[in-house]
Amino acid sequence: MMISKTEINQVIREYSRQTTVDAAGRTGAAENVGTDKRPRNKATAVKPQSDQVDVSSLAHEVAKVKEAIKSLPDVRADKVAALKEQVAAGRYHVPAADIAEQMIGRNLADRIK
Repeated sequence: MMISKTEINQVIREYSRQTTVDAAGRTGAAENVGTDKRPRNKATAVKPQSDQVDVSSLAHEVAKVKEAIKSLPDVRADKVAALKEQVAAGRYHVPAADIAEQMIGRNLADRIK
């Protein structure tokens, strides 16, 4: 299975769009934030609460993926050097069918929404 950077970024954007934080600092689905259904009673004393953050395991995983992506080099120098050597020596050959398959596969992967 091939997962492109475009697909990863789409997942991160969608997760961010669906999860928001309201003025009280509560997280939740965008359509549910700020819709506290508990009845309010003015006679009830309000107890001060300490700040609290609850982060889902999915949010932790998304953060890990983002950090892993940031740590990846844009260019793999060892592969580039090996390929340059093969090209210079005239030993580098890729079948046209393999090139076409990769081009079409990448194009389809980037179009999936």
